[in-house]
Amino acid sequence: MIAAKGAVGTLLAFSEAVLLAFLLGALKGNIAVILATLLLGALMVTGISFVIAAFSKDMLIATGYSVLGLLLLIIPAIAVIFPGSASLWVKVFPSYYLVEVLDRMVTYGESWVGFWRNLVILLAFDIAVFPVGVLLLRRRFR
Repeated sequence: MIAAKGAVGTLLAFSEAVLLAFLLGALKGNIAVILATLLLGALMVTGISFVIAAFSKDMLIATGYSVLGLLLLIIPAIAVIFPGSASLWVKVFPSYYLVEVLDRMVTYGESWVGFWRNLVILLAFDIAVFPVGVLLLRRRFR
């Protein structure tokens, strides 16, 4: 059941991101790397949502924690909108590495070769958080 929730959550987040990228004309350049980055972002959000759900007692609390979590994940995107506001502490957020890859590839047409470390960091975060979220949810629903 948890595997199905993970698959549906990841597919939903990924399909929404791809649809938005398509509508905004962001699917240009190396589309495979952009899609892989969006998939890593979908896994990141799903893993974080599993952790949030494990600590929530009801739907209202889960919604509140989710809004707080999304606000924290949005901070790197704000740093892209206002470039002077970015500092080193923004790199603490895993979404920084997602936003940087997408911004540099879509806006500036740069190659993914300079950002492979960001993709590895995103993958490592996903590998760390997703199973933790699954384990926490299993413990909660036993």
